[in-house]
Amino acid sequence: MSDSNKKIAEHEPTEYLGFFEKICKIFSRISAYIFLPALMSVAIFDIIGRKFANVGSTPLQELQWHFFFAAVMLSVAYTYLADGHVRIDVLRNRFSPKLRAWVEILGCLFGLAPLAILLIWAGGDQAWRAFQSGERSAAALGLEHRWIIKSVVPLAGLLLMIAAARVIGRQVKLIQTGKN
Repeated sequence: MSDSNKKIAEHEPTEYLGFFEKICKIFSRISAYIFLPALMSVAIFDIIGRKFANVGSTPLQELQWHFFFAAVMLSVAYTYLADGHVRIDVLRNRFSPKLRAWVEILGCLFGLAPLAILLIWAGGDQAWRAFQSGERSAAALGLEHRWIIKSVVPLAGLLLMIAAARVIGRQVKLIQTGKN
């Protein structure tokens, strides 16, 4: 066995899943450091324009919606990984750690993974159709290139699938070793 294969064999498979967690974290940070400040800036600019210059802007309002959508969709996977999502703790807290791990695995396999696949498949199809047709906003002065924002949907699905793989890896490790 070569030295590189020995190094690979020495590491647990769940350690490599940490790379995927970093990917989710990077997209969450992009969301926090780029889309949220951009959202606030556009909103403030639009409000000032409407209040003091009596100018409303459909493209700015749509841009706000797009920034908000991108911020939320690109943060969902990391929020799940960081255990920041909503849970029904009334029942969960009564379970043993191993039973919680099994519930989490089943939730990932039968809830999160199908949702992620749907987002990738249907969202990818919608983004592709929007790109092919040159879809634009229905508003007369709205934004063009609707495919850009629609492409966030399959990307979010991919990030959720990555998050599901990471969480399943954590839970399997917990079941096997009793440690998280």
